[in-house]
Amino acid sequence: MTDYLSILAMAQPELAEDIKILRKGLAVLNAFKAKYNLKIPTAQVTTMENAAIGGYYQRSREELKVYLKHVENLNADTYQMQVEDNSVYGILLHEAGHAIADKYLDKEMPFGEKRLSEHDYPDDVSEREAETLRIFIDNEEKLRELNPSRYEYLKNRLKPVKEGV
Repeated sequence: MTDYLSILAMAQPELAEDIKILRKGLAVLNAFKAKYNLKIPTAQVTTMENAAIGGYYQRSREELKVYLKHVENLNADTYQMQVEDNSVYGILLHEAGHAIADKYLDKEMPFGEKRLSEHDYPDDVSEREAETLRIFIDNEEKLRELNPSRYEYLKNRLKPVKEGV
Protein backbone atom coordinates (compact mmCIF):
# COMPACT_ATOMS: atom_id res chain seq x y z
CA MET A 1 0.00 0.00 0.00
CA THR A 2 1.31 3.44 -0.93
CA ASP A 3 1.39 5.93 1.90
CA TYR A 4 0.39 9.58 1.83
CA LEU A 5 3.97 10.89 1.63
CA SER A 6 4.79 8.65 -1.34
CA ILE A 7 1.68 9.85 -3.15
CA LEU A 8 2.58 13.45 -2.33
CA ALA A 9 6.13 12.97 -3.65
CA MET A 10 4.74 11.58 -6.92
CA ALA A 11 2.21 14.41 -7.25
CA GLN A 12 4.69 17.13 -6.33
CA PRO A 13 8.19 15.96 -7.31
CA GLU A 14 9.71 19.22 -6.07
CA LEU A 15 8.91 17.99 -2.53
CA ALA A 16 10.82 14.70 -2.87
CA GLU A 17 13.94 15.77 -0.92
CA ASP A 18 11.84 17.52 1.73
CA ILE A 19 9.77 14.34 2.16
CA LYS A 20 12.91 12.22 2.55
CA ILE A 21 14.10 14.58 5.29
CA LEU A 22 10.65 14.50 6.91
CA ARG A 23 10.77 10.68 6.93
CA LYS A 24 14.14 10.85 8.73
CA GLY A 25 12.58 13.16 11.29
CA LEU A 26 9.60 10.87 11.78
CA ALA A 27 11.92 7.89 12.32
CA VAL A 28 14.01 9.82 14.87
CA LEU A 29 10.87 11.02 16.66
CA ASN A 30 9.32 7.54 16.76
CA ALA A 31 12.52 6.03 18.16
CA PHE A 32 12.63 8.77 20.83
CA LYS A 33 8.97 8.19 21.75
CA ALA A 34 9.63 4.47 22.10
CA LYS A 35 12.82 4.97 24.14
CA TYR A 36 10.99 7.13 26.68
CA ASN A 37 7.52 5.55 26.30
CA LEU A 38 5.95 8.90 25.37
CA LYS A 39 2.38 9.18 24.15
CA ILE A 40 1.93 12.22 21.94
CA PRO A 41 -0.24 12.76 18.87
CA THR A 42 0.96 11.40 15.55
CA ALA A 43 2.20 14.16 13.28
CA GLN A 44 -0.15 15.09 10.47
CA VAL A 45 1.60 16.33 7.36
CA THR A 46 -0.07 18.53 4.81
CA THR A 47 0.72 21.07 2.14
CA MET A 48 -0.84 24.49 1.85
CA GLU A 49 -0.54 26.56 -1.27
CA ASN A 50 0.07 29.87 0.48
CA ALA A 51 1.48 28.68 3.81
CA ALA A 52 5.06 29.15 4.79
CA ILE A 53 6.83 26.06 6.04
CA GLY A 54 5.83 25.59 9.64
CA GLY A 55 3.62 23.70 12.00
CA TYR A 56 1.82 23.75 15.31
CA TYR A 57 0.79 21.72 18.32
CA GLN A 58 -2.70 22.38 19.65
CA ARG A 59 -3.28 20.96 23.12
CA SER A 60 -7.07 21.24 23.12
CA ARG A 61 -7.38 19.13 19.97
CA GLU A 62 -4.38 16.87 20.63
CA GLU A 63 -3.12 17.84 17.19
CA LEU A 64 0.42 18.08 15.90
CA LYS A 65 0.63 19.35 12.33
CA VAL A 66 3.51 20.09 9.97
CA TYR A 67 3.13 22.06 6.74
CA LEU A 68 5.35 20.78 3.98
CA LYS A 69 6.69 23.24 1.43
CA HIS A 70 9.67 22.93 -0.88
CA VAL A 71 12.89 24.37 0.53
CA GLU A 72 15.75 25.02 -1.88
CA ASN A 73 19.11 23.29 -1.52
CA LEU A 74 18.10 20.48 0.84
CA ASN A 75 19.75 17.14 0.17
CA ALA A 76 18.23 14.24 2.09
CA ASP A 77 21.33 12.07 1.66
CA THR A 78 23.63 14.56 3.37
CA TYR A 79 21.11 16.34 5.61
CA GLN A 80 22.08 16.76 9.25
CA MET A 81 20.17 18.87 11.73
CA GLN A 82 21.87 22.07 12.76
CA VAL A 83 21.37 24.04 15.96
CA GLU A 84 19.40 26.54 13.87
CA ASP A 85 17.05 24.32 11.86
CA ASN A 86 14.06 25.71 9.99
CA SER A 87 13.68 22.66 7.76
CA VAL A 88 10.67 20.35 7.98
CA TYR A 89 12.86 18.08 10.16
CA GLY A 90 13.49 20.82 12.71
CA ILE A 91 9.88 21.99 12.62
CA LEU A 92 8.58 18.46 13.21
CA LEU A 93 10.85 17.97 16.23
CA HIS A 94 10.07 21.47 17.57
CA GLU A 95 6.30 20.91 17.40
CA ALA A 96 6.71 17.45 18.96
CA GLY A 97 8.72 19.22 21.67
CA HIS A 98 5.64 21.32 22.50
CA ALA A 99 3.53 18.15 22.78
CA ILE A 100 6.10 16.38 24.99
CA ALA A 101 6.54 19.42 27.22
CA ASP A 102 2.79 19.81 27.58
CA LYS A 103 2.34 16.23 28.78
CA TYR A 104 5.58 15.43 30.59
CA LEU A 105 7.28 18.61 31.87
CA ASP A 106 6.45 21.05 34.65
CA LYS A 107 7.12 24.46 33.03
CA GLU A 108 10.15 25.05 35.23
CA MET A 109 12.88 24.48 32.64
CA PRO A 110 15.87 26.65 33.50
CA PHE A 111 17.25 29.15 31.02
CA GLY A 112 20.65 27.59 31.58
CA GLU A 113 23.89 28.70 30.06
CA LYS A 114 22.69 30.32 26.82
CA ARG A 115 20.00 30.56 24.14
CA LEU A 116 19.99 27.59 21.79
CA SER A 117 18.54 29.23 18.68
CA GLU A 118 16.63 32.20 17.34
CA HIS A 119 13.39 30.50 18.47
CA ASP A 120 14.60 30.07 22.06
CA TYR A 121 13.09 33.21 23.55
CA PRO A 122 14.35 34.05 27.06
CA ASP A 123 10.88 35.03 28.36
CA ASP A 124 8.88 32.24 26.69
CA VAL A 125 9.13 28.95 28.57
CA SER A 126 6.99 27.12 25.99
CA GLU A 127 9.36 27.98 23.12
CA ARG A 128 12.37 27.28 25.35
CA GLU A 129 11.04 23.80 26.04
CA ALA A 130 10.21 23.11 22.38
CA GLU A 131 13.61 24.23 21.11
CA THR A 132 15.42 22.34 23.85
CA LEU A 133 13.48 19.18 23.12
CA ARG A 134 14.08 19.61 19.37
CA ILE A 135 17.80 19.29 19.99
CA PHE A 136 17.45 16.63 22.70
CA ILE A 137 15.29 14.41 20.45
CA ASP A 138 17.83 14.60 17.65
CA ASN A 139 21.04 14.42 19.66
CA GLU A 140 21.06 14.29 23.45
CA GLU A 141 24.82 14.77 23.62
CA LYS A 142 24.61 17.93 21.53
CA LEU A 143 22.24 19.40 24.11
CA ARG A 144 24.59 18.36 26.92
CA GLU A 145 27.36 20.27 25.15
CA LEU A 146 25.28 23.38 24.38
CA ASN A 147 23.32 23.75 27.61
CA PRO A 148 24.16 21.30 30.42
CA SER A 149 21.49 22.75 32.75
CA ARG A 150 18.67 21.99 30.35
CA TYR A 151 20.14 18.59 29.53
CA GLU A 152 20.13 17.66 33.24
CA TYR A 153 16.61 19.02 33.63
CA LEU A 154 15.36 16.69 30.87
CA LYS A 155 17.38 13.69 32.05
CA ASN A 156 15.79 14.07 35.50
CA ARG A 157 12.26 14.12 34.06
CA LEU A 158 12.33 11.79 31.05
CA LYS A 159 13.43 8.28 31.94
CA PRO A 160 14.20 5.66 29.30
CA VAL A 161 12.15 2.48 29.38
CA LYS A 162 14.22 -0.44 30.60
CA GLU A 163 14.43 -3.21 28.03
CA GLY A 164 13.34 -6.69 29.10
CA VAL A 165 11.11 -5.52 31.96
